[in-house]
Amino acid sequence: MPWDWFCFWALPAAVKNTFTLLYDQSEQLIDSLVNTIDQELKPIQRQAEFVTRQVRNGNVDPRKNDSWLRFIEAVPAAKPQVISLGFISRNYEATIYAVRPAELFHRDFSRFKEVREIVDGVKGPMRPQWYRPDITVKI
Repeated sequence: MPWDWFCFWALPAAVKNTFTLLYDQSEQLIDSLVNTIDQELKPIQRQAEFVTRQVRNGNVDPRKNDSWLRFIEAVPAAKPQVISLGFISRNYEATIYAVRPAELFHRDFSRFKEVREIVDGVKGPMRPQWYRPDITVKI
């Protein structure tokens, strides 16, 4: 077999092996990134679930500013990435705690279609929800 035939047949195999290797490494990198993100968000999700349970059980009421502020100030302490926490009632009224600077304020979100669709779309008890920044409503 001439040398040029050998090179011709080896090239497609080399290309296939390279793509297989790149694919495998990409999959491992993606899995690693997903796990890292998951580990970063799990504590925040647990905190949101804790807050929800406390509100649902009546242990804290977001409408009572003093007790809500004392309660909610401790929640983002474990994760400095959290910049605000909000509680939106079924009538679209929000109680929002901004971490830095610490501030508690109320907003009516009834005029925002995106918020109405999210709240109206929830059936049964509301659970903590995470939403992409591109549907964040400017207040």
